Amino acid sequence: MSSIEFSQARQAGSEAEHSARTRLTTALFGDRIGLTIFLASLCLFVLGWRTAIFITDTYTLANGLHAVSQGALGYTEPAYGGSLDTPGATASDGRTIARNYGAIVLSLPFLALIEGVGAVASLRIGIAALWALLALGAVAQGVHCSTVRVSSSAAASSSSVCSA
Repeated sequence: MSSIEFSQARQAGSEAEHSARTRLTTALFGDRIGLTIFLASLCLFVLGWRTAIFITDTYTLANGLHAVSQGALGYTEPAYGGSLDTPGATASDGRTIARNYGAIVLSLPFLALIEGVGAVASLRIGIAALWALLALGAVAQGVHCSTVRVSSSAAASSSSVCSA
């Protein structure tokens, strides 16, 4: 394969990748304004996010998440809290079973992400860095969407349509 053929194949692959990314962005967010709103709202959510246990039935979910992340559905000793007797927990065959395994299973990817960040860097620094990247993405999308283009043929200004 010559260098010209290689660069043409690479450009065709790049165009296909861009097309797939554009279709995915359009399907999920509509346009760049939708993506900007999503990133900004996610940024605000993370800014106000607090991790703590406020009510006792949260211990049940936390212990259930710990058990499922270890490969078991039930647990014999609580990882969080002082006792196995928490609201929503059911004893069965000498093991305690948590409730709401749907929410627990959906939380597993986020647990894996947090454990991955904690393996690479200090968890506080890693989460702060992820938040900074999220804020940078939101600002970059907002700047892209707020540009004003002046039409040279009509000599009128119009807001840019933030299409992908």
